[in-house]
Parts: sequence; C-alpha cells; structure tokens
Amino acid sequence: MKRIILAIAAAVAVQVSLMAQEPGVYNSQFLGRTTYFGTARSIALGGAMTALGGDLGSVTYNPAGSAVNYYSQFTITPDVSVAMVNSAYDPLGDGNYGPWQLGTRKAFKLPNIGLNLVMDAHDSDWITAMSFGVIANSTDSYLGRSIAGGSNGTTSFLGHLAAAASHFPDESYLTAAYKAGQFDSFGPDGSYGYIASNEFLPASGKYPYTPAPLSQTSVFEEKGHKTDLIFNLGFNVSDAFYFGFNLGTPMIRYRADQIFTESSGDNVMAFPVGFGEEGSTFYKESENCLETTIKANGIFGAFGFIWLPTKHLRLGASIKTPTLYSVTATADSYAKIEFQNSKFNGSASDGPVEWFYNVTTPYVVNAGLAYTLPGVGLISVDYELSDYSVMRYSEAEEYYSSYSDPYWEVNRMNKLFLGVSHSLRAGIEAKPVPALAIRAGYSFTTCPEKWYNDNNGNVVNSGNYYDEPLKKSTYYNELTHCFSTGFGYSSPDSFFADFALRLCSNPRAGYYPYVYGAYTPYDSNGNQLAASEPSVRMKRSVIDAVVTFGWRF
Repeated sequence: MKRIILAIAAAVAVQVSLMAQEPGVYNSQFLGRTTYFGTARSIALGGAMTALGGDLGSVTYNPAGSAVNYYSQFTITPDVSVAMVNSAYDPLGDGNYGPWQLGTRKAFKLPNIGLNLVMDAHDSDWITAMSFGVIANSTDSYLGRSIAGGSNGTTSFLGHLAAAASHFPDESYLTAAYKAGQFDSFGPDGSYGYIASNEFLPASGKYPYTPAPLSQTSVFEEKGHKTDLIFNLGFNVSDAFYFGFNLGTPMIRYRADQIFTESSGDNVMAFPVGFGEEGSTFYKESENCLETTIKANGIFGAFGFIWLPTKHLRLGASIKTPTLYSVTATADSYAKIEFQNSKFNGSASDGPVEWFYNVTTPYVVNAGLAYTLPGVGLISVDYELSDYSVMRYSEAEEYYSSYSDPYWEVNRMNKLFLGVSHSLRAGIEAKPVPALAIRAGYSFTTCPEKWYNDNNGNVVNSGNYYDEPLKKSTYYNELTHCFSTGFGYSSPDSFFADFALRLCSNPRAGYYPYVYGAYTPYDSNGNQLAASEPSVRMKRSVIDAVVTFGWRF
C-alpha cells in the first residue's frame, strides 16, 4: 500500500513499500539489517571486535569473545540517541524541492546488559577454562522524525483518496477518510465517482479540481529496536585458541506513524462545501494518519573462534545462521476534517488490520584481524558479509494454505533484486596510562539492493519490473558511514567504565506521501494538468552517547 524511494544514484529512485510490515524488498532489508550496539567499548572501536573479544559487546560479533578473559563480568549500558532528519518537499513531483527542514527525535535506550561466568576446567586435558553468558545486545535501532511541506495548488491529499476510492472501496485507510467526511460520491446516484471536501466541481459537473493552493505537511515518525538475547558458551584452549557458540532469540519492536495534513489557510473562501439541506460551509484543514507496528520474535545459532598464532597477532571468524522470525504486523488509520462551521467537523478510525507471516533473514559471516600490544594499545579490522538473496517468506503455520504460495512472487523478487551487503570496520586503542584507554573507530556498510538494464538500456528495479529480459545487475552505490570515539577507565579493583560517542550517516532516502500514488488532476476548465504526486527527500544521521558500567569478579 505505502511506497518509499530508497534511492539514489543520480536521478534514479527505487520504489518499494514504505510499510515495513509488507513483505517485499524494503521489508527484507528492514528485517535483515544489523546496526551493532552492545557495549561502549565495542562501539568506540567501530565494531571491529571479531578478533578481539574480551567484553560482552563482542559476543554478538563472535561467540568466542566471551572466553578470552579469565574473570567473570557483569555490564549494563545506557544510551542516549538523537536522530536528525533533514527533509525537503516537492509538491508537484517535478524535482523542484523546497528548503530543507530539520526534524529531531530523542530516545533513551539500554543496548546492553549481560552476565558472563568464567570457570576453570580442572578436569580437562585441553580446555583451560569455559564460560557461560546470558547477554542482551541491541542489533538495530529505529528512530527518526521527518517533517516536510509546501504549497500545492494542483493536487490534494484528499483528492488522491477520492480518486482511489473507486478502485479500493474496502481499504481501511479509505474507509476512515470516508466516514470522517473527507470525500463523498457525486453525480447521479454517485455514478461519477468521488469528490474530496477540498475540491470544487465545475459547471460541467465532472472533473473535480483543486480551486486554490493548499498548505501541505507530511510527517514520518518511527521508533523501536531490535535486541538479541544471547545464550553463550565459550571455551579457552591453552590461552591460544578460543571458540564459542551462541543461541540467540532476537526480538523486534517497531512503530511508525505517517501523518499528512493540509489546510486552506488564507484561501478558505475558495473551498466551499455544501451539505444539502443542512447548509454549507468552507473547508479549513484535514489530517490523516497511518499507524503501523511490527512485533517479531526469532531464533538463530552462531559459531566462532579466535586464534593467536603469535603473542600479539589475533585472527577471528564467525558465522551466524539465518534467523527465523515469526512476525505480527498491524496497520491502524484515522482521519479528521475541520470546516469553518465546526458542526460539520468529522473524525473516524478504522482498524487495526492484522496479519502474520514467517521470514528467514540472511546468514552473516565475520572475519577479523587484530594486533595487540598489552599495556600500549591495539589495532583491529573486521569484514562482514550478509547475503540477503537467501531471504524467504512463508505463511504462519495457523494460516497455512496448501493451494498456493502467496509469497512466491515476493521471494522471487528478493532473489532477483537483493544480493550481498559488505561491511568493513576498523578500530584503534591507545593506553597512555594503565588505567585509561583512548579509542576511535570507523565502519561503512554497502547496500544489498541491485538494479538492472533491460535490452533498451532502461533502468529496471524492484518497483518497475514486469518480467522483461534483464542484463547484468549493478548494486546501488549507497554507503552507511559510522564514526566513533571514546575512552575507558579500569580501576585496580573490580569496577570499570567505558564511554563512546558515535555518529552514523545514512544514504539519502525519500518517500511518496500519497498513499495510493498519483492521480490525474484537472483545472477549472476540465483540462488535464501535467503533474505527478508530491515526494519527500530525506537525509538522516544519528548520534549515540553510550556509557558502560561493569564489574569483574
């Protein structure tokens, strides 16, 4: 139903579903994506933890990380996150965007809490020690607020709803708008279709049009998290080789609200509305909201090792199985409208609509190299691969149908338009004094989505593919960059603390706020106008300030 453009290379945009709960290419990236949090140490080092280990944040990257230390530990990590979204509005869809507007949203989170117990293996000839941990680490955060708007005298949001009503009469989003009085039928017995409450009907009795410019504002807000609850088992072999296993139960909780408002402003007298024998008034403003949620619970396994070929050199690798999620998604909508005479005001809601499905997300491979000088510092580099093409949707068991596979087309599109995402992470640490460590890190992650050229040289993506022959694929050249810094303090007793500051910059993205897409607008003489639908362009960055408090015992 909803659409988004994730875009962007030059003027090329990929059009996919804005509703993260609808199975599709965007949904696959949403569910499969990992943005590592964990402890302040792992964040400050840029996530380059696969060959290092040693703290509870590293267990998400490599299960062997829990076995590196001889001591048990408990950590808790609060985080203050600030998302900043610059947005610009193009009311006619012709590429002429207005000024950037800044939207911010803040959240307090707990991206890490965990306990790891280390025990000597006295009865083993080759195992020096073993560890068992229960750790919760966040592996993604959903936070943002985009606000953009402008003046539109060609189309209206209510007009696009009225145009869509003939094609989608049972849609809950339209039902709420209709009940609220945002549009109604017209013509003999409603035979001409629907007209919006901010449209005007010319003398011909056909082709409603927008009589004057409207002030439009589109707001998109999201919040939520993905957290992995990990049961970890690690082994130390002669202080030279470490290996471990994870059983993970990830949990996703997500909510998004898309709110669209438009008003007549100073042009209120240009928007007369008649209510038959009840009288007439003038349209003032309207608001429509779509609230969507995702609740998902899953399970995965992971194995990893760290090997010390020399005293200072460390090599690490891990593999995480695909995660099997059970997903519950909901959509709820409301609509309201205000007129100059408030007795005609209306509001209504419809929903929630709820549906269920299962999805298998990518397997993940990590490899790392680190060089350490005890008491001096370290340098570490990681590489990660995630294969999105293996993602598969299936019906939830209680809704299983043996007659057909409703996700066959979605799975085919995933295999065709999604591939491999690569990530490179690097971190460095210096210790000017034994109790203090200073850290810095950097990482980038590539986009897994691809596009093709057809035989005529046209760009084909997941939003405009109609089974035409395709040539060689090309990945979108979009990178997510993260820069981090921090420091750590270690007391001579059991207490230690770490601080990290991270800035992540996402690729430029955007969305089309008209739920059902463009419709054909007319002028007062019944002539078609050359205009598309509005679009919103966004640039998003997130700052996290993270502190870890820990105790060794």
